[in-house]
Amino acid sequence: MYKMLVIEDEKHFFDTLYRMLLIYLENWEMDKCDDDDSFAELFPTNKYDLVIIDLLLKKSSSQGREFIAKIREHNTIIPIVIITAADHMLRPSDPEIKKYNIYDYIIKPILASELEKKIRNMEKENLFLNKLDI
Repeated sequence: MYKMLVIEDEKHFFDTLYRMLLIYLENWEMDKCDDDDSFAELFPTNKYDLVIIDLLLKKSSSQGREFIAKIREHNTIIPIVIITAADHMLRPSDPEIKKYNIYDYIIKPILASELEKKIRNMEKENLFLNKLDI
């Protein structure tokens, strides 16, 4: 069983993502984080294989980039996939992609098949922590 943390503050989007992943990825558990408090509660106490994060969080004092920096302070290898509606804020050549070792990104609205493909590729590449025995 794999475990992912989704950092997203739009309930409708999270619920849709959750339903999509239940259909396509039967061997995954998902936790939701939508602010600094839930992040501080969940991230240090769980062993996640993947983080999916929205760059623009309206309800949180921290934004996606700040959460990414916090994640990388504690874990340099966990795969991170960014989701964002603000495609003007992120380009493949963005230095933060390399600086924070971002696996990939998806522009909203996302297709379930696109996200599933990215996650399956990570499985094939053995990038998940429970496979690395860390």
